Amino acid sequence: MRIAEIGKLKVAVIIRNFSSSGGGAEKYCYELTKELAKHYEVHVFSQKFSETLKNITYHKVPLSIKRPRFLNQLIFSVQTKFLIDRKEFNIIHSHDLVTHANVYTLHVPCFKSSISRDLTLEKIFSYLSLIFSPRKITYLLIEFFQLRNKKNKSFIAVSGYLKKNIVKNYKNIERSIYMAPPGFYPSPNKFNKIEIRKKYSLPTNAYILAFVAHGFKRKGLQEIIHALELIENQDIFIVIAGDGKSDEINFNSALVKNNSRFLGRINNTNEVYAMSDALIHPTKGDTFGMVALEAISLNIPVIISSKKFCGISEYLEPDKAIIINNPFDSLEIKDKVMEIYNNEKLNKELTKKAYGALKLFTWKETFRKTNEAYLKVLENDICSNNN
Repeated sequence: MRIAEIGKLKVAVIIRNFSSSGGGAEKYCYELTKELAKHYEVHVFSQKFSETLKNITYHKVPLSIKRPRFLNQLIFSVQTKFLIDRKEFNIIHSHDLVTHANVYTLHVPCFKSSISRDLTLEKIFSYLSLIFSPRKITYLLIEFFQLRNKKNKSFIAVSGYLKKNIVKNYKNIERSIYMAPPGFYPSPNKFNKIEIRKKYSLPTNAYILAFVAHGFKRKGLQEIIHALELIENQDIFIVIAGDGKSDEINFNSALVKNNSRFLGRINNTNEVYAMSDALIHPTKGDTFGMVALEAISLNIPVIISSKKFCGISEYLEPDKAIIINNPFDSLEIKDKVMEIYNNEKLNKELTKKAYGALKLFTWKETFRKTNEAYLKVLENDICSNNN
């Protein structure tokens, strides 16, 4: 049998939370699945559906236990293994940590890397902590079965940053790993900045920084606040969108606290970018950094961590964004904010060059690269059947 003879592919997509407003993995899965549904018969298996799309069949996976998370992960893996009949689907595509798919899109560094340190002493402590941690043992075992190299498996990394991490820890899959970065839908910025600022009760003439993230501390919000306190400028505001604990962020300046607006989870984050003068994202670890791509698609300049900490910066260094070398250093962040503050010429240069570098990052291109991984799996399946 040849691939052309298979007909319309039947694809099972696995993710615990199917949502366009979730974190990077959820949003990536949601947008890619929309593209998949244009070509294939798609079924989504998930514990939670924040929204649904046409031409897709949804299968609710029972949420047996929510906490602890590692137990939920294990049960979800077992449940989907029994719910999805491998013979019924041509492709089983997982965006989550499960054991039984034949295509995996990997969104986060592998768990093994958290216990594999270069220093011998750190290794000893890591392995000792593993012995006494059911959580670590569970994640490591699921990951081991997930990343076993088999002929009928393909792996997809969302960035070169992540691919290096995976291959370093699982060298056996080096020849089976593809790259498919996220994308955006090219469209002109038709938002009215003044009207959006009025909608959120923000000064129309202020300089506004956008911070969009789930998990405030890991994405560097505390360091931003300290940087703004060093600047102490009444005209600089920051709008903070996403899930995070605002009470964990410490303020030492009444002015900065007053100029910081926590918006919570926003369904249309394009409004946040469009009302802002720049996106600031001093993340301490992002495999890609989709928020930067979204901001750049609307011609908003970005202040972002270097490629050591953020995957998208591979494509932005050195003259397409304001690069933060040390996201733990509030003094450096302060200097980067002041570098771009009210510098209209620099803003235009950055956005023009950044958009030019990333204009090919579309969801259609993400689909095309994902489809390469699908075809490889199907070829291997056909070879196995013929043998």
